[in-house]
Amino acid sequence: MDEPEPRTALSEALAALADGREGSVVVAASVDTGALDWDGSRVPDAELPARLSGPVPPAVLVVSGVGARLTRALRRCAPALVVVTGPAAPALPPSIHVLGPSARVRRGPGRVLLACLSEEELAGYTRALGDDLALGLAPSPGWLPAALGLLDARGWALWAQIDVGALPSGDPDTRAAWAATAHAAAARPDAWWVPAGVSPSAPPGDDPARWWPVCLAGALERRTGPIFPSPRVAALLLAGARPGRRAPAPWQTALYAQAARALPELSRALAPNQPPAFPLDAPGPALLAEVVARRAARGATLAELPQPSPPRGRDDGRADEVLAGAGMALSEHESKVVLRAAGLCVTRQAVATSASAAAAFAERIGFPVALKVASPDLRRKEDIGAVALALPNASAVRRAYGTVLRAVETAAPTARVDGVIVAEMVAPGLDLRVRVRRLFEGTLGVRVDLVSGPVSSAPVFDLLPLDWQGALLLAERVLTGTEGRTRRAGDPAPERLAPVFVALFELWRRTGDRLVEIELDPVRMVPDRPEPVVLDARIRQRAHLEGM
Repeated sequence: MDEPEPRTALSEALAALADGREGSVVVAASVDTGALDWDGSRVPDAELPARLSGPVPPAVLVVSGVGARLTRALRRCAPALVVVTGPAAPALPPSIHVLGPSARVRRGPGRVLLACLSEEELAGYTRALGDDLALGLAPSPGWLPAALGLLDARGWALWAQIDVGALPSGDPDTRAAWAATAHAAAARPDAWWVPAGVSPSAPPGDDPARWWPVCLAGALERRTGPIFPSPRVAALLLAGARPGRRAPAPWQTALYAQAARALPELSRALAPNQPPAFPLDAPGPALLAEVVARRAARGATLAELPQPSPPRGRDDGRADEVLAGAGMALSEHESKVVLRAAGLCVTRQAVATSASAAAAFAERIGFPVALKVASPDLRRKEDIGAVALALPNASAVRRAYGTVLRAVETAAPTARVDGVIVAEMVAPGLDLRVRVRRLFEGTLGVRVDLVSGPVSSAPVFDLLPLDWQGALLLAERVLTGTEGRTRRAGDPAPERLAPVFVALFELWRRTGDRLVEIELDPVRMVPDRPEPVVLDARIRQRAHLEGM
């Protein structure tokens, strides 16, 4: 008979643990009675190896520890899940799913699969959920994505606290599983994620191991934004928005309003002059739950928007030609040619090698224009005076041509100079810096910074979306300035920014392992232009022999 798939076997093991099926769950006699809800018989520890090799091996083994004899038995015949309630982590093969050490399991009659980071968190959530709990686990297992099929099979909802900083980023199977889960999370209204282990500030440097947990956390929160790690909030969200049958007492309404005043940025997400969506037995948690619920509802609305047709200017052959002829660091002009061929809107520009040619190009583009030295070695040209803006006529262009070249000769005499870019000036708008980097094979991280506009914003980290719906949700996160702000009538629409992320993913997907990093600095959203315009860009690719 064929062996079941590992994911199916694990789901069946968790279902057996929730149901307490006799024979499917074997509990060692040495397991602390407070570690799990279990009324069945226990097996002496010495008999565990024989039970594993019996005619009907268990789906779940619960032990306080794993000694050498039991380890040998597990290597020969392992159940789908080993629950370790003791403090020591067993040295078992990575193919064996382990819950623990210091594991705790709680069961109930409800429909919520709960995963918590500690015994204390599990206790608080168990009390708050009451009869809504189906199965509670602590500590949250890194293999949780492999068990998500259980939600569909049993109609369960999920509430999961995940220490993303502790996930084994060096394991390709773990990375792939969590990346797939994060991309699918926005489509699951029955799954709520509380990622922990991530600093609120941007990770220092370019180390993929530092970017990975921050981008993963952002992808898990793409639909809802950060969820407040409160048991009362969890209970309200999992029960669903439903006004209480009884009218709230005046003091409850007053405390709800006080919570809104104390958190003004968050409370802007609430519809004015509408009654609370959740019962006000806990006014503060009701406010927080309503904010998250409205974010999720907005995400569901965005997901229904149709995807536009592919851009007509896309030219894959031209992009491949430029990449093949360029070095590891493409110049701004080369980068823009690739991005234009990928379907992005870039500034109209040309590269001049003389002052008279620059003036002629400016006449064709139309005044005012900007001049920038074309060099793959210069990242912040403005800082050294290698940029001239808003040049009104041909005479100003000729003068600026010499000025920007002299600035490079003085500040960066060893930099490679390919000429001077003459580019159109784009009207003021909302400027975003978009940076996409390869984190691991097949995993792409994106960072978006708001670099102009009426508000300041923390950077948004995410995994680069794989589809239109994910791109819309990421665009919504960016354009609301991340946590707190709501959509305003004058804000750019997410469906205008989303095609940028779609085009970047398609370019990356089509070129395979060739690309290393793409930076749009900035991409500008202008009210009177339908598409965001890339003003400056930089692409890095692998060495040609390395990328073959």
